[in-house]
Amino acid sequence: MPDFTGLFAGLQESIWLAFENIKTWLNNLFSPLIDGVKNTIQNAYDGIVDLLTESEEEKAQKQVELQSAYDNLTSKMNEKLPIIGQAKTALDTVISDNIDYSDTTQQPNITFSYKGQTYKILDLEPFIPYREQIRSYIVPLMYLTFLYKLYRKLPSIIGGFQAL
Repeated sequence: MPDFTGLFAGLQESIWLAFENIKTWLNNLFSPLIDGVKNTIQNAYDGIVDLLTESEEEKAQKQVELQSAYDNLTSKMNEKLPIIGQAKTALDTVISDNIDYSDTTQQPNITFSYKGQTYKILDLEPFIPYREQIRSYIVPLMYLTFLYKLYRKLPSIIGGFQAL
């Protein structure tokens, strides 16, 4: 009967060497990521410790520095890409809680400026007199659609058979 001891020993050693190579490769691949995460966590920890141990004057000074850096970045972004700031303003206008939609004197327009010219993107002024009627159609339709879809999905939600 042939002796396979040498064959199995070489095979075991080859498998072990392959796993070692894979381990080294993975370590080299992920070590910058792991180091970055460790450094980020350490920096956050150091920042929290600094925040807890520093005086009110230092906190106020850091807040002023941070606000000034933010203002500088914002002004440079508005200088280079003004459409981003205008899009943010338009989005803030749309989702603002300060808009009284029952006030018919306020014009719901979304505008943007380009090279000194102001353009209207969305002008809803002609619909102001019909705002309540439009809303009285949209809201019930939304609720009915939601209730219908809920009714269709209810069996799968409560663990019954699959909804169609």
